[in-house]
Amino acid sequence: MHKTAKGHFFLSFGNPFLLADDASVEAWHDSMIDQPISLMHQDELSGLFDAQQRSYSTNLQSWLLKLWSGTPKERVTKGGGTKIIQRPRLNILGAIPPDVFVRKSRPLDWRSGFLPRFLYWGGSREEWAPTSLSAPKQELALANQLKYIHFRSEGDIVVTNLINNILSDWFFETIEKHSNEFLEDTYAGLLRLQEIGYVIVALVAMSRSMTVVGSALSKRLIVEQSDMLATVDILNLCKKTIEILSSKATMDVTATAETTLEDLLSTNPEGLTVKEAAKRLGMSLKQVRNHLNDLVSSQVVTVSQRPHAGRGRPMYVYKRVDV
Repeated sequence: MHKTAKGHFFLSFGNPFLLADDASVEAWHDSMIDQPISLMHQDELSGLFDAQQRSYSTNLQSWLLKLWSGTPKERVTKGGGTKIIQRPRLNILGAIPPDVFVRKSRPLDWRSGFLPRFLYWGGSREEWAPTSLSAPKQELALANQLKYIHFRSEGDIVVTNLINNILSDWFFETIEKHSNEFLEDTYAGLLRLQEIGYVIVALVAMSRSMTVVGSALSKRLIVEQSDMLATVDILNLCKKTIEILSSKATMDVTATAETTLEDLLSTNPEGLTVKEAAKRLGMSLKQVRNHLNDLVSSQVVTVSQRPHAGRGRPMYVYKRVDV
């Protein structure tokens, strides 16, 4: 399976096909008629934001939102005919650096309900592995589980009232009771977590299933308490990521730059000069100097002199104040 620079894969059940990144929404629609249950995989999700800026893809976001509902999606052709996607099930999988996400997304992307429908999994490096790791036997076992168990399952996954209460109580105590404490766009994202919780718990329950879930009552998969507790742990991680991303996405340019500088200085406790900070952030010396001086005035950052290695004036070093 090959991927070009101008396309990304839609993966269906054993039926991969390539869809061009620069295609019109109409072309995407027609491609999905034959593959209504698909996974759009993009190495860099920033391409999805870029696509919305093209003149022929301005309604891309609304089209994706309508697909998300799962109801038949109809397109009227110029000849007066119709092309219908029956029961569309489209998921989007990809990665994007947080700073790129904040720069390319807009507050409207949150308010429209587009970004709140994503499941965010924020990652950070905790340790370095001395060598690259590979587990081919485990990967093969998981692939076979998907092929022979998950893809062939068509029965019900049942969440009993007792187990459902765990999710409902978490949502009420963690989000609903604190609605006044969140920014509007952040709250819009957090509201989706209860609904997403049912999807996650179903996936967690299916991950431990070693037999096909059939349509007969005796073959139903019952969600266990451990499945829901694991789901709540995942939702807490997602909540934290949404709070960080959505709050930064609604900042103005000045606030975003200052927050970025604070984060940079926090990871460099020895301090940085204006030149060093500007080089790492790709900003002008004047911009960085002005923002750092504002942070010094706000007592968020301290400034001190560092002797120059050779001749010349001492350099000013800026450090983040310990919180």
